[in-house]
Amino acid sequence: MASIDVSDEHGVPVRLRYDDHGDGRPVVFVHDWPLCACSWEAQLEPLVERGYRVIAYDRRGFGGSDKPWSGYDFDTLADDLHALLAGLDLTGAALVGAGSGGGEIVRYLSRHGDERVERVVFAGTALPYLYRAVGNPLGTAGDDLVARIRAELRQDRHTYVSRHLTGYFNDTLSGPAMEYHRGRAARASARAAREFFEAAMHTDFRHDLAQVRVPALVLHGEQDRLLPRHQTADRVHEALPGSRYELIAGAPHGFFLTHPRQTNRILLDFLR
Repeated sequence: MASIDVSDEHGVPVRLRYDDHGDGRPVVFVHDWPLCACSWEAQLEPLVERGYRVIAYDRRGFGGSDKPWSGYDFDTLADDLHALLAGLDLTGAALVGAGSGGGEIVRYLSRHGDERVERVVFAGTALPYLYRAVGNPLGTAGDDLVARIRAELRQDRHTYVSRHLTGYFNDTLSGPAMEYHRGRAARASARAAREFFEAAMHTDFRHDLAQVRVPALVLHGEQDRLLPRHQTADRVHEALPGSRYELIAGAPHGFFLTHPRQTNRILLDFLR
């Protein structure tokens, strides 16, 4: 476990915790809400064994990273990712984002370019735009749903997160595994959990997707009940001409944990 300063708040450094293993071409994993870097544990060893350098970090406010009051907008989060890549002097990197973590990736590319990036992966993507609004009728969440989730996160976020993770894995993980991930999700600060949720709901990434110029893989669970493919993955694939699109049969939103063998086979083939 290591850490790196990425910015500051009122003169106090904001530090991200990350794991860094192996040698070779770097693969950087960006986790989904409300989890942390631990959600990529099924991918780390297989990639390291095949000669990749694997970096998985906790975004600010989550896991073991610092928990500042602000900075949960995607501009700041993308700048955090940039600080990590620059601080570790990574080049030729593959960026792999789960769910809303894909937002950091495309905002990074639109703000900082692709000089350090060779390819990108969107796993169970939450792009291009979750909020159902005029001009975005396929958004997954309208005003009523967003307001209800916002209220539940304020009143009892642990109960909401527990229920959310049940749907995240379609209730397929073992009891101990579920408890582990619930516990890791609980390490997020209450403010980070709410603010990042709001940012993920209300940020439109359609313009950012148009700036992606590197090879892309869109990987989605066929049985994703949280972010159905026609509202997310289908649209991302359409927005990225030439992208590769793979569905994992019978898999939920969190397929990288429930279906690691299939996930790793497709991921390694794309990275090659």
